[in-house]
Amino acid sequence: MAVNFKESKTKENLMRAFAGESQARNRYTIGAEKARQMKMYSIADIFVYTADQERAHAERYYELLKSLSGDTIFIDGGYPVDQQESLAQLIRAAEHNEKEEAENVYQEFSRIAKEEGFLEAASAFSLIAEVERTHQLRFAEVAEMLEKSEYFACATADIFSKESRPPHPVRPAIMSRGISCLMSLRLIREIISIFPRGLPLFMVTVHTVSCTCCTAP
Repeated sequence: MAVNFKESKTKENLMRAFAGESQARNRYTIGAEKARQMKMYSIADIFVYTADQERAHAERYYELLKSLSGDTIFIDGGYPVDQQESLAQLIRAAEHNEKEEAENVYQEFSRIAKEEGFLEAASAFSLIAEVERTHQLRFAEVAEMLEKSEYFACATADIFSKESRPPHPVRPAIMSRGISCLMSLRLIREIISIFPRGLPLFMVTVHTVSCTCCTAP
């Protein structure tokens, strides 16, 4: 069913998604600052890393609205207030929000876009839903480690996370019993399995860390 984009539900859903991703970026930036105040620098980096990806998602949705430049799009929507005191609770809230986007919101937006004939938007919703799924899984794993007091951060990376960052991008490796380099090799494998034909341009490159403390059994 072909629909005029200006009169479409997809137009509104793209703006809702843009608003949601923009707010998620800000929530994670605020979460990063809270983690820094608690001296949990590697968790701050997880929030910042995820915020960077949310910015990329927002940019993609905004790009798909370019044909309506100069217009104002009115939308309604519900957006979460996550100001939990505990980092574990804050990360659980982030996990919940990512799960909602991955399993419900973007799946529905993709379905509507297909019905209206906007296949590029449908594809964007579907692909970004898969990325949100990786966010959900990462937050879930970190929250579980915190709740079980099994969270261990690479000390070297945490030193870098303070005042003496090296001149090149570094992502901290996170370790627990049986889990190593959560932010690097495992995530790369997940993303490659989702996009076997190559990564979409709007995805942020994952940087890996090599250090002796991250190779310990």
